[in-house]
Order: sequence, then structure tokens, then C-alpha cells
Amino acid sequence: MTMKEGQLEPFVREYYNALYKQGGDVMSTVIEPRVGREPGYTLIILGIVGLLVLPVGIAILLAHFVRVSSYRRRRDGVKRAATTGRLRSFEPVLINEEFLEGKADMSAGLFMGVADDGPELEHEQLMDAMTEVQFAEPKSAIDAMMKDDRYGVFRRRTIPLKSGGVRAVTFFDMSLVRARHKMPLTNSAEYFAMVEPGATQNAAFFVPDVVVAYAKARAAGQQVPMPQEPLLAASGQQR
Repeated sequence: MTMKEGQLEPFVREYYNALYKQGGDVMSTVIEPRVGREPGYTLIILGIVGLLVLPVGIAILLAHFVRVSSYRRRRDGVKRAATTGRLRSFEPVLINEEFLEGKADMSAGLFMGVADDGPELEHEQLMDAMTEVQFAEPKSAIDAMMKDDRYGVFRRRTIPLKSGGVRAVTFFDMSLVRARHKMPLTNSAEYFAMVEPGATQNAAFFVPDVVVAYAKARAAGQQVPMPQEPLLAASGQQR
């Protein structure tokens, strides 16, 4: 039986709320380590030393505080997405082939879904949107968007669909981590993400397969223990 997003969403939120209460660092599991960890003190030390040459020291300290501010903004967005966001089913558009073949542990991918606060996207509109994206005309706006392969953390872009429809459909830049997905990663796999509704830079991240399985069991009325987040368990942060 295929379960809808609305049936699973309460139990995914339940899981993440419990994880936060346990002190789990969800931020470090959902985006690449370069931006998923809180900045350290290296730049502060360099900045203090650099104050001997005033413009250099000030520039280094400002760079540090910009990094800290960016990290905290993303961290807070991830928490909102995890605990109060919407569960969305995403359709893959472009995924790194080496990642699909198991030759890479991490990758970026381009996916499509909805970024608003409404219910699930109507199946008919989703099929229309997928068809238009798959058969986008060369040099069209959609073609240009798909060829823009620069990965942006939490970047999302509204797709200019000719088919229209009641709901806007969005391209999402997403981070993929193989340890969080047990199923074969193919273009036909099931991708569920927690999304903070709204504009670009709002958080969106994929839910691990074990958490999706937990939500499906709970939605079916089963009492099952909460699973471990694969990356937190591997680092010893969740037991």
C-alpha cells in the first residue's frame, strides 16, 4: 500500500522532535560537512593576531561572524523543517551517475516538488510537470535551469511551466548521503523530504529510509521503536 505524505508527516515530525530533545545534531546529517558543522575558532584566532595589521584583522573577524551567522540561520531552518515542516515526496530530475552506481558516498541532485504549505500535489499536475520537464525544449527557460549544475545549499527555483496548474512546482538542490538510504538509489526510488515552506534558502532535506519505514509502520497502527539516524549513530551521538 502506498501511503500519502499527510499520513506519514506526523510520525516523521514525532521522530525529529524526539531527536532534538535527545540533543541530536540534525544539521550535521542533512547537508555536506563543509557547511553542516558549526564554524570553529580558527578565524577568531587569526583575526586577533591580524589586528596587528588592522584592516586584515577586521576582515578576518568579519568573515568569521558571517560564517557563524550563516550556519546558525541554516541550523534554525533545519530545525523548523524537521519539527514543524511539511513532508514532501520529491521526483528526481538529475542525480550523479556515480552516486547511483554506489561509487560515491555523497552527491548533489536536482529534484522537483512543491515548496508551499498546502496538501500533496495533485497527481495529474505532477505528471504534467514531469512531462514538461523531461521534454523541455532546447534553450528554453526550463532547459537552462537544468543545465545550471551549480549546487546551492537549500536553493529552490520555481519552474516556469507552460501547463500551469493551481500549484507552483519547484526545483530543489538536494544533498544525498548514501548511508541514509538503504534502498537501491535509482531514478524510480522513493524520495521523502522535510521542507520548510517558502522561498529559496529555506531548509529542505531528505528523510532517511529507516525513518520513513518507522513512519509507515506507525501510520499503519504498529508500535515500533524509534530508529537511529544513520549518521548520528555512526558518530556515537545517538544510541
